Amino acid sequence: MSKSLRKILQLREMDKEVCRLKLATECQRLNELDAAFNANQMEKEDASLIIFREIAGDVSEDRLAAEGVLRLTEPRIEKLNEQLKAQQSKVAIRRELYLESSIKTAQLTRLLSDKEQALKEVEVRRQQSALDDWFNNSKRHDAKP
Repeated sequence: MSKSLRKILQLREMDKEVCRLKLATECQRLNELDAAFNANQMEKEDASLIIFREIAGDVSEDRLAAEGVLRLTEPRIEKLNEQLKAQQSKVAIRRELYLESSIKTAQLTRLLSDKEQALKEVEVRRQQSALDDWFNNSKRHDAKP
C-alpha cells in the first residue's frame, strides 16, 4: 500500500512541478507584454507632449514625427492591451491549476504520512505483544519446579 502511495505521490510532485513551470512561463510572458505595453505608453506620451508643446506655441520640427509615432503606437497599444488581458486570464488559469496540484500533493503527502504512522503504531503494538508473550512465557518456565 505504501509503495503505491509513494509512486502516486511522485507522480503528483512531478505534475505539480510541471504546473509550476508552466505558470512561471506564463508569468514571464505577462511581464514581457506589460513591459512592451508600458514602453509604448511612454512613447505615446512623449509624442503627445511634443504635439502639445507645438500647439501651445512652442514650435517644434518634430511634430510630423510625433504625429507618426502617435499613429503607430495607438494600434500597438490596443493590441498589446488585448494580449495583456488574454495573458492575465492564462496566468489566472495556470495559477489555479498549480494551486489545485499543490493541494492534491499535500493531501496525498498527509495520507501517506498518516498511513506510515498507523503502520508504525501497529508494528510497535506487535513488538510489545511479542515482548509481553515472551515475558509471560519466561515467568511460567521460571515458576515450574
